Amino acid sequence: MVSRRTLVRSLAACALMGCGVPSKGDAGAAASDDDAACTEGEMPRWVAHAGRIMVADNSIGVGYTGLVGGYRAQMASLLTARGVQHAWVGPQTDAYGSHRSISGVTADGQSAGLQIDCATYRPRIVVLGYAENDLGTAWTAAQTIESVRACVQAVRAGAPQAIVLVRTAIVPQNNGIPAYYARRDLFGEYNTLVHAMCADEGAIMVDIGAPTTTDGLHLDDTATGYPAAAAELTAAAVAALPGGVLSA
Repeated sequence: MVSRRTLVRSLAACALMGCGVPSKGDAGAAASDDDAACTEGEMPRWVAHAGRIMVADNSIGVGYTGLVGGYRAQMASLLTARGVQHAWVGPQTDAYGSHRSISGVTADGQSAGLQIDCATYRPRIVVLGYAENDLGTAWTAAQTIESVRACVQAVRAGAPQAIVLVRTAIVPQNNGIPAYYARRDLFGEYNTLVHAMCADEGAIMVDIGAPTTTDGLHLDDTATGYPAAAAELTAAAVAALPGGVLSA
């Protein structure tokens, strides 16, 4: 295991040689080959990628009903407050930076494109969601777990350095979206299965609980909505960084 002192020295050397963590202004840019070139002896590969975060999700990650940025907006504030340098990456861009979230998308069919995007942007942390639209339309909990598993494996193939966080599904809380509410038992079933899948795949499950919503499914911006979910995701991300080097 690499010591904290070695990691700190590696970070300092990397910064001096001009290949440090990308600035927030570089958030949407694909990683270049130079990102992995800065070394000091056996400097861990993760140092060159520590700041890049990709959110791969559905409308929960995009932000819904005018809440642009979704939980990314709240995570950005929390990470900054902890002293964690970060840059959002991915092929989509909004006012809060880059990402890989698409409203209405399902986990089913995402793996191939996700692998390509992870290889292109080289994220250090990937936050995966996706499950709600699978569960709310045509897929069973078991089928959805396998689709999300395929996404985790795609991240591993495209970005072997990445820490993978898989959030739990938001169980529909009322009849605001009738078709989804009618299938709400599948959401709960999925959440009982996701822990074992993450353990199998070396991913980290993040239980975001039952945040408050605008319509029974999409999070609101009260303290118990997006901010609560972001707090859980941020805590998991910071805890997963080796030695907490990038946290205050």
